[in-house]
Amino acid sequence: PRMFKKFYEPVFQKLCNASHERGCEFHMHCCGKIDLLMPDLIEWGVDALELDSPRMTGYPSLRPFRGKIMFWGCVNIQSIYTKGTPEQCEREVWHMIRNLGTQNGGFGAYFYEEPHILKVPKENINAFRSGIKKYGTYAKIPAHWWEYPVEENWTDDVVPALPPINQ
Repeated sequence: PRMFKKFYEPVFQKLCNASHERGCEFHMHCCGKIDLLMPDLIEWGVDALELDSPRMTGYPSLRPFRGKIMFWGCVNIQSIYTKGTPEQCEREVWHMIRNLGTQNGGFGAYFYEEPHILKVPKENINAFRSGIKKYGTYAKIPAHWWEYPVEENWTDDVVPALPPINQ
C-alpha cells in the first residue's frame, strides 16, 4: 500500500478530480486482493470498484467499505459462475448484495463480457439474471435479512444458504 500510494496518489487524485469536475464518476476495475488499498482509493475519490471475482479479495475484507464506495460485481468467475450450479449462482447474488451493499444500495451486478471464453454454462448466466430479479430490488428484501449474520469463513466453491424467510 505504501508503494502504491507513492506512485499512484498523484495520478488518481488528478483523474478523480477531473472526473468529478465534469460531473462524472470515477469507476475502476480491479482483479485481486485490493482491501489494503481501499482506504486510499476512497480518499482519492474513486466512486466505484468493479470486481469480476469479489471472493478473490473476500467478502469479510470488503465488507468494511460497503456504503463508502459502490461495488460492481460478477458471480465469482474462478469458482461459482464457471463451475457452480445454477442454484448457487442465483444464491450468490444475495450474498454479494448483503456483503457489498447496504439497505440503501451500493452494489451493482456486472455480467462478465465474454462468458463463452470462461465456458460459463448458459444455465448459470440465466441463474445470475434470476438472482438479480429476485434480490436486486432492495425494497423487496426482507428487513431481517440485513441483520442476519454473514459468513466469516468462505470456501471458494460453497455458497451459504439464504436467511430464513420468516424471522
